[in-house]
Amino acid sequence: MSDSGLVSHCLELLAPLGRTSSRRMFGGHALYIDGLCMALIIQDTLYLKVDDTSRPLFEREGCRSFTYDTKHGERHALGYFTAPEGACPSFTALYAGLHDLERDLHRHIHLENNVLFPAAVELETHC
Repeated sequence: MSDSGLVSHCLELLAPLGRTSSRRMFGGHALYIDGLCMALIIQDTLYLKVDDTSRPLFEREGCRSFTYDTKHGERHALGYFTAPEGACPSFTALYAGLHDLERDLHRHIHLENNVLFPAAVELETHC
């Protein structure tokens, strides 16, 4: 998947969380949710923004920190780590499951309102 394909895919996955956008940064893309930079995609690798609370969780999972070298030869790390193994498939599976649940709820509500409730009212009038 090219960077631009991965950008589109990630923006689609993040869309339920708010207004998403992207812009070029560090030779890749920065992903934003409601104007806040939440992820980077560099060379087909997704890096997620971490804070002091989530950093140990990412480190424990063996995630790699995004680093870059300055023109003076110094290496800098930003607060972005690779996604844990299986994060994207489980995120996708979660939304697929929520979509299925929503569809089933609409079906159930339709049956209850249009079939069961009228049948119960009809039975009650004959008793």
